[in-house]
Amino acid sequence: MKKFKQENDTTEFKSILNEKLEKEVVAFLNSKHGGNLYIGVSDNGEILGIQNPDKV
Repeated sequence: MKKFKQENDTTEFKSILNEKLEKEVVAFLNSKHGGNLYIGVSDNGEILGIQNPDKV
């Protein structure tokens, strides 16, 4: 099982796309340092992938 690094102030993982994504993006935009948002990765860093990415 492949894993990413851990979440922190500038790194956020989302297993699926949902309504909370907008809040995360706005938080990073308001941050002094910005950040990285990884979709298809669980909170513990496990890479899950995305089904039908073109549809999403």
